[in-house]
Formats: sequence, structure tokens, C-alpha cells
Amino acid sequence: MREFFDAANERRWSDAARYLVIPAGEQARRDELTRHLKSVLDIRRPIDLETLSGESGGRLDDRLPGSLEQVGTIGTRGHAQPVRLVRSSDAQGDFWAFSATTVSHVDDWYADRIDHETFSTRQRAIWERIEATPSEVRDAVLESIRKRLP
Repeated sequence: MREFFDAANERRWSDAARYLVIPAGEQARRDELTRHLKSVLDIRRPIDLETLSGESGGRLDDRLPGSLEQVGTIGTRGHAQPVRLVRSSDAQGDFWAFSATTVSHVDDWYADRIDHETFSTRQRAIWERIEATPSEVRDAVLESIRKRLP
């Protein structure tokens, strides 16, 4: 999963898309789905990378098949939906990828991605930290943010 986040953080969407099982008929939206999933994961933070199993076979005590891992949940419209990975492989080797079912929820999650209460609290806390920095640091941070906005 670190490879997905590394590629997505560097905006290498095609590389990051390797880690999504794209549902049938959605191949043309690969990069868009990848960007939207990354946005949802950044805002909702359902995955704690530190608690992911380091074993190539994943967790064995979770009552899921060995080829499936649940790494979090995202609540939307009153339902908690699992964020799951499936064991995948390609010419580069074996890896974990977001399941087709997980990817099929991306549009709904993206449309509902902002929990305004949580966002407001985080935004205020971040802004207070930015305001406490020297003006040249604050200006550099704000410029960096502006460059990353879609």
C-alpha cells in the first residue's frame, strides 16, 4: 500500500492506479477514480498504515479469505462500507490492490467526502498552526497548497 500512497502523493496517477481493481466498464476513468480515492482517503483517513500487516499474506486472524484484507471502513449515508484489498499480480509481481467493490464506492464516497464538522475542526487547527509561523513560512505553505489544488 505504501507504493500506492507514494505514487498518489507524487501525482503519478497511472502508477497509483495499478493498486486499484477497476470495475468492468470503468477503465477509461482509471486515473480519475485513483485521484478521487486518494482524496477520500486523505479526508476520511480510514486506513492506519502503521497497523497494516507487513506479511505478504496479510492478516490471518480476521476471518477473511487469505486473498482479502479489510483495512478500514468509510461511513456514508448512514452505512459503514468496508475498504478492502485483494491479492493481485501483474508482470511486476504480487501486490495488494483496492478491491473492485471498494473502487465501485469511490464515486459515492467522493460526492460525500467532506464531513463538514471534522473538516472545519481540522481546518481551524491547521490554520492556527500556519498563522503562528513566520510570514515567509506561511507564504510558502500557502503557495504550496495553491499549487496542489485541482
